[in-house]
Amino acid sequence: MPEVALPARGVPILRRRACARGPESTVRRTLIAIGLLCVLAGAWIGFGHLHYTRTQTAASLGPLILKTRTQEPVPVALGYGLIVLGVVLAGFGAARR
Repeated sequence: MPEVALPARGVPILRRRACARGPESTVRRTLIAIGLLCVLAGAWIGFGHLHYTRTQTAASLGPLILKTRTQEPVPVALGYGLIVLGVVLAGFGAARR
């Protein structure tokens, strides 16, 4: 919050205080938050809790089409990659100059 100083003429002048937390602090916090979200998402995928539905055409006979739907897990390697990315981002965010 800006400080108000009254000069000799009585017209208020707004002065900004030096902020202890600059834009670097905001970037660091954002990196840590994104890193933690990546770690959590990677762990969720790594343990096999995330699936997607795959639809395939099994047979087609004229206007009749037979489709199958299967639930397949997201590749575990993607989860491990997200964990590594999250640790790196959080590490950069936590590291100071």
